[in-house]
Amino acid sequence: MYAYKPGTLAMTFLNSSIEGADTDTVREVAILMKQTGADIHCIGDGGFAGCSSPENVQQLSFSIKGKPYTYYRMASVNR
Repeated sequence: MYAYKPGTLAMTFLNSSIEGADTDTVREVAILMKQTGADIHCIGDGGFAGCSSPENVQQLSFSIKGKPYTYYRMASVNR
């Protein structure tokens, strides 16, 4: 078994056209991503318009962090 260095982070990606799917699909995949125990979650930039829809980005955040945290981060000033 391979041992990682202390402090190593794991990353999951939601891409390969899934970022353009409906929000229910994004929710299901995000829950699976969360179950992996990864520290960083990333959504791809593909799709017809070349970017993920805001609804899917928001759904990913809802599924990973929850609504209160998502709304707090959306309303806070990041400087």
